[in-house]
Amino acid sequence: MILVLLVIATLATGVFLAQKKYVAASSEGECIVQIEGGYYDVTQLRTFHEGGDLFDCGKDVTRIYYYTHNKAFLETVMQVYRVE
Repeated sequence: MILVLLVIATLATGVFLAQKKYVAASSEGECIVQIEGGYYDVTQLRTFHEGGDLFDCGKDVTRIYYYTHNKAFLETVMQVYRVE
């Protein structure tokens, strides 16, 4: 039981640190978003995205993403932008 809690705490800490890192990067001119737990650097994509620059940098945009995109697009095209 203690080992399970330790593993969960360690994983949660890692996720928190990753989120903090990408939020900081987004405030420094890069635009990194989270989609389904993965992080994507969409800084360059912002300039030519067909739907316009609607990215909420440093945030989880999973719900917004799925309004117009599907999982297959995430698993193929978006992998170019994945940073972790």
